[in-house]
Amino acid sequence: MQMTPSVFKQEMMQSSEERLNNIAEVHLPLRLETPEGNTTHCMLSPVKLDRPIFQAYPSELVFQNFIPLQTYSFPLLLLNNDQVSHPVKLDQDVSEQFYMAGPETGRSKIAPGMTASFMVFFTPQESKDYSHRLICVSPRECFEIPIRAIGPRAILDFKDEIHLPTCLVKASTEKTHFVCNIGNCKANFKMHTKSPFSVTPSTDILDVGGAIQVTVMFQPMKVGQFQEDLILQYDTGEDVHISLFGTSEELNICLQPEPVNLKKTYISLTSSQTVSLTNCSDIPLKYQWTVSPSQAEDDLSFFRENSVLQQKEEKREENMCRPSRCESDPKAIHHPLLLSQSLQESKSQAAEDCPPTLSLSGITLEPVMGELWPNTTANFLIVFKPEEAKVYQHTVYCNVTGKQSPLPLRIKGEGLGPKLKLNYNLMDIRNVFIGDKDHYELQMTNKGLIDAPFKFSHPKTTFGLCFSIRPQEGVIPPGICQAVEISFHSRTLGSFSKDLLLTVTGQPQTQILTFRGCVIKLIIPFNLP
Repeated sequence: MQMTPSVFKQEMMQSSEERLNNIAEVHLPLRLETPEGNTTHCMLSPVKLDRPIFQAYPSELVFQNFIPLQTYSFPLLLLNNDQVSHPVKLDQDVSEQFYMAGPETGRSKIAPGMTASFMVFFTPQESKDYSHRLICVSPRECFEIPIRAIGPRAILDFKDEIHLPTCLVKASTEKTHFVCNIGNCKANFKMHTKSPFSVTPSTDILDVGGAIQVTVMFQPMKVGQFQEDLILQYDTGEDVHISLFGTSEELNICLQPEPVNLKKTYISLTSSQTVSLTNCSDIPLKYQWTVSPSQAEDDLSFFRENSVLQQKEEKREENMCRPSRCESDPKAIHHPLLLSQSLQESKSQAAEDCPPTLSLSGITLEPVMGELWPNTTANFLIVFKPEEAKVYQHTVYCNVTGKQSPLPLRIKGEGLGPKLKLNYNLMDIRNVFIGDKDHYELQMTNKGLIDAPFKFSHPKTTFGLCFSIRPQEGVIPPGICQAVEISFHSRTLGSFSKDLLLTVTGQPQTQILTFRGCVIKLIIPFNLP
């Protein structure tokens, strides 16, 4: 059974007689062995084999709050649970502090339902723990009756339960108690608990009447109600359980706007849009942008650690101005350790590890991380600089204290390439004579806002090699019309349809300019007389 601080305090501060009078139940003894030659009796006895014929009252003798060199005594009864009489005797090891007095054991039998009465005496030599045992021997079993003498004990006056203030998820809250050692010896203790709770200090030594400041912190990563035990371990072997309770809730916070549809932007140019996050709570919020939800969960651990250091630093400054004292000992003063250096180092490390912007393909977002003060709005700048003429789609995540899951932000933008328009895409030159060189003019107009680098190419075929283009490549500034001369010279007869390819840097698709026609012979008519 777990022991609470109030139960431990009550047990440790009562006298031996009070403890004896408060015994409410007895326990089965530790059986040592079964005497040989008693199998017949074991089979006939109505007392089950897992229970002793004689039950000791009390099951354990405990002396406490004693004074050295004084003698204390306890009665010990052995009740016969069987339906027939049995002899019983008590044996004990030689001890300078304990001895037993009672009927001449083993000579007389104890009737059913009757008891044998003994007195156990204890004379301590000094204030410390003692242990001893009596051995009860009956016809069927041999079992142990333990005797303990509890020396001086430290008692820290914790409450049985500690209720932490309601906390936002992924944030932290704490509660501080001033604990005094109201026992009669120095307290050498350790404390530990489980997530989402933590405690400082985890170990300490406290003189009689001294006081210490104990801080329990609650850092939930999920929404809900939490309960764990804070285990206080004394070096004398006792474990005391303090119940910790905490509740976490989510904050009504969202990104505006969401999703983000960026303006169509030409490659090499930029456009921007702002996304806002408003803190309507009364506590500062930490935030950090990441490219995946799992990374968001990992990166927020730094904020939790930094938040702990910040709260400890604030508490240190408060305690430097107002030291804590215990009413039982005004001289006992406890100050937390100085944390300024750790806090500064932690912040410096964050600045080194985290880049100033979150960069994706064609899109950047800033600032990446920071703190949002109560009743204020943070504005995040999204800059769109497309590298290709295509649609860009990304989802980034804002991990913020107060929300269990990271806030997703969907971003969509379209990159535009140069807008180069041709005055025709198909030229039917019909019939051309073999060996003639024909010229055609193509008008290319840049209707966009950026330069249009272009380059022509033609197929390496019989008719494809008949084309020549001037200029074959170049750059057309915005709003300018460029004339291109295309020549055709063939020495091969036949019909053809050839595609000239126009590649414009920044446009995903190649434009096609088609020429078709037929190369024929030159026919000269003669009129003969």
